[in-house]
Amino acid sequence: MSTTDKLVKGNASTAKQYDPNAGEAGAELWARVSLTGEPLPVKGVANGDGTSSLVVAPTGVVVDLDAIETTYDNVTTTTTSTSINSSLYRFATISFSLTKANTPTDILFDVELSADNTNWRKCLNGFLANWLYDDTVVGSGGLNPALTFRVASPYMRVKVTATGTTASNTFTIATAQLYLQN
Repeated sequence: MSTTDKLVKGNASTAKQYDPNAGEAGAELWARVSLTGEPLPVKGVANGDGTSSLVVAPTGVVVDLDAIETTYDNVTTTTTSTSINSSLYRFATISFSLTKANTPTDILFDVELSADNTNWRKCLNGFLANWLYDDTVVGSGGLNPALTFRVASPYMRVKVTATGTTASNTFTIATAQLYLQN
């Protein structure tokens, strides 16, 4: 460990020296924090027996959002991705291809967060509070957006709801991916 790093428990503003011999069972912690206060991508867990385990977070991972890749019509108007463990990451970039046929009304994207992977809440930060496209924005050429946002939740998922769709007025999402990074 360099002289610019220290073992801490908690976040950078409330961090205290971590004593692995204290045996705080189940206590989650950042194992190393630089003097700038930014956590390094290493997490640790006190095992309760005086030992601790370190988990090195990968620098990035791509998650396919297959569950939202569909045509939204008179049958399918809402889909939700599977739950994604985002606890080791600080940033996310979502990308997808969006096309339309004729004149559906709107397609709404909700990023939902959960602390327990059971109770879900809509994220209301920034553009995520009202993230939708209408058929005129999608246009005849479609869209291929990539949007980046901060992650501050152990679990996340993406919910898509289309309005004004019929058998012939449709939205289609393809190649939907979420890139999580530190």
